[in-house]
Amino acid sequence: MPQVSIITRCLNRLEYTAQVIDAVERFSKVPYEHIIIDNASSDGTPEWFQWMSENTPWYKNLRYYRMDRNCGDWGGMLAGFAQAKGEYIVQLDNDIIPCDEWLTAMLTVLKETDYKVVMLKRDNVAWKLKPLSTVRKVGDLEVVRVERAVACYMMSRENFASLQITEKQGMKSKYMMAKKLKPIGKILNRTCIELQADFQRKKYNPKNPQIWETV
Repeated sequence: MPQVSIITRCLNRLEYTAQVIDAVERFSKVPYEHIIIDNASSDGTPEWFQWMSENTPWYKNLRYYRMDRNCGDWGGMLAGFAQAKGEYIVQLDNDIIPCDEWLTAMLTVLKETDYKVVMLKRDNVAWKLKPLSTVRKVGDLEVVRVERAVACYMMSRENFASLQITEKQGMKSKYMMAKKLKPIGKILNRTCIELQADFQRKKYNPKNPQIWETV
């Protein structure tokens, strides 16, 4: 049984997704499953996953689901959660490359603090999240409350289920989601933790939309 269910949504950009899958495989040190929700990609993503499933056992923890339409980021998360078996749920965007032992670090924070959400710090972006508290030490990790969730966060299965945000609500702005979450105190963009861990993100804009043919 996986301890963590990682949910990655994708809409095209296969060259990003492939890098994320590889990084998760190399850098995860706890039992996990990686669920890919394909929001109706048209760049060859399903063909690539079909080829992978038939020709290599490399990604043994990977499960791929293709949607018949683009159900958005939150709709994709809900679809992934419906398939998830883990005790903890992770959102991992398909353009984020996690650091070594990233799951171990986030699990440590959730288990040893009263925080409900923890996320990775993005070191290679120009903007910085506004801290909402002083830095707190958790073992050899440093965490601090920040103003909103970003591209990679973890929360318990129970807390994720308690959000009760529909796909339709999730398609609206983050402010609508915050309003929905406020009564139960699970406002994602107010309770996330910025984990001071080394973090690398690779992002580029390929000129060839059919780059999957050479991946």
